[in-house]
Amino acid sequence: MVDIWFIRARSVEDLRGRGQADMVFFDRVSWLFLHGLGTVSCMRLCPFYTLLAGIPFLMLLSSCSPSEPEHEAVRLPSLPAEVPDFTRAEFLALMKSVEERVRMGDGAFLDGLISSEDLLKKVEIGKVRKPELIDLFKEKVPPHLKVGSQVAEAIKGQGVFRLVRVYKAEREWHAIFRLVSESGILNYHDYEVRAARVDGGLSPRVVDVYVYSSGETLSRSLQRMYIAMYVGDTRERAKNFLSVDGIYGERLMQLQTVAMMVGQGHYPSALKIHLEQPAELQKEKFMLKQRLLMARHVGREEYLAALTEFKAYFPQDPAWVLVEMLRFQAEKDYSSFGAVIDVMKRTVGDDPYLVYLQGDSMYRLGKKKEGLAMLVASIQMDPLLKPAYWRLLDLHIERQEYSQATRLLETIRDHLGVEITNLEGDAKYKGFVSSPDYVAWKAQKK
Repeated sequence: MVDIWFIRARSVEDLRGRGQADMVFFDRVSWLFLHGLGTVSCMRLCPFYTLLAGIPFLMLLSSCSPSEPEHEAVRLPSLPAEVPDFTRAEFLALMKSVEERVRMGDGAFLDGLISSEDLLKKVEIGKVRKPELIDLFKEKVPPHLKVGSQVAEAIKGQGVFRLVRVYKAEREWHAIFRLVSESGILNYHDYEVRAARVDGGLSPRVVDVYVYSSGETLSRSLQRMYIAMYVGDTRERAKNFLSVDGIYGERLMQLQTVAMMVGQGHYPSALKIHLEQPAELQKEKFMLKQRLLMARHVGREEYLAALTEFKAYFPQDPAWVLVEMLRFQAEKDYSSFGAVIDVMKRTVGDDPYLVYLQGDSMYRLGKKKEGLAMLVASIQMDPLLKPAYWRLLDLHIERQEYSQATRLLETIRDHLGVEITNLEGDAKYKGFVSSPDYVAWKAQKK
């Protein structure tokens, strides 16, 4: 849990006159929103909750609190100045270093690479000519957002942060990381990285982050925060922004009402007001995602209508894919679950975790040979993929292949470093733990 703050003001002077206590708009909020779990808990309802539906990184601004020391920037080792850009091998090695440090709990390592300066360059101010307000907004964004610290906190215990893929788009390198919470909720982050000259060498700078669960970049989230700060309670100010940003500013108060209703569990009424907003605003991805989440609490017809609308504008976007994966898992619709994983693969590639999920789905559908083969393949792709080992163990036991099960237990214990102590207390292992194979394996372990 972290403290969050935001600013509502009628003037720049009002902003400067406010103290820290007046800037807190959520007393406490769950960092789980960073990972797209869609659950927010707070001591008092925030009128800007609607922003959170499209700003999963909002809590990262908590690092501005004067009472909390800011992390110093942490740089990866510099490369020689004569190298014009990272090679693929160099960039892959750098991102592997990020993965390892975050997995070790050193989130500050990634924090130091997030460049707020570059993020803020993407915030478009439209026709606004209030440089003092812009400067004040930038002052409230810390130099390095605590993305890494939040991720490191999220994967404590059995959570996972794993590099899946690197690629280059135009001049920037990209690194896709998989995040799996301890409860098994899946998300991906796509870090946009640029080589910057530092101290005579090249170092990586994360210039933006695309969060799959929200379908939005961090810079776009900051854009809406700026609009909300500028407009405040004065609707006329929205005219200073162009196109859909101006519409968003004009409708801010209504969107706040929707947010309050969602916070109180009044989903049908909230959805009704949401659908009354201008069509151009409803086409925005954060609005489509918000509608999808509200509709899940209203009814199947409303949910499918929201999904159809989302897919019509963003057919390959991973934001709706993740929501559908959760739905199909909950409904045990493994055929549809496997199909939607194929959509995700088009973006992230053959992530071993997705291969594991598909293998499990195929097995449950009765395609046992193919399912087992995919589970084994996922382990070959990622020898540290614990869920695949445990699922394969369950299937060996289900098929009464106890000799193979004991060999797999040895691998889980010796290769993954998992202490195996409680199989006897689990009812699903009753037949296995009484088998000669297990009894012999346990005796040998002693």
